[in-house]
Amino acid sequence: MLSMFLFQWDLVCDRSWLPTFAFMFYGIGEFLSLPLYFYVSYRQGRRFSFFLFLACECLFGAVTSLAPNIGCFVILRFLLGLTVPASVATPAALAQELVGTKWRGRNLHLIYLYRSLGGVLLAGSVFVIRDWPQIALASTVPFVAFFLYWW
Repeated sequence: MLSMFLFQWDLVCDRSWLPTFAFMFYGIGEFLSLPLYFYVSYRQGRRFSFFLFLACECLFGAVTSLAPNIGCFVILRFLLGLTVPASVATPAALAQELVGTKWRGRNLHLIYLYRSLGGVLLAGSVFVIRDWPQIALASTVPFVAFFLYWW
């Protein structure tokens, strides 16, 4: 994925720092995400805020695949970073609330085991899908399935 848009947007030599800058902005978005999510969750409720952040994640993830230049890509990655931790925190908290105290430790391990497995599957999908816009879509589309959990 990285090498595809390195050449597409001429991010070599004096512009080689821009991909790192884009991924740094994603991390900054993740850092700011949970305080923003907890504020919205406190005001509007956990269900509404989860689906709001999930909708934004799906939107920004899909639009990232259409980014025409590195500037748009950086902004969209930042906005995507604002949504990802919130869409992970709510199901994890819900899973912790649904099990008894005896099972919470195992439950937490299983949650992060499957999250790590998802990261491995994403890394493996990069070998199958070589075009970075398609990778961006392939890593976003599965989150649409979470809308089936409209409880």
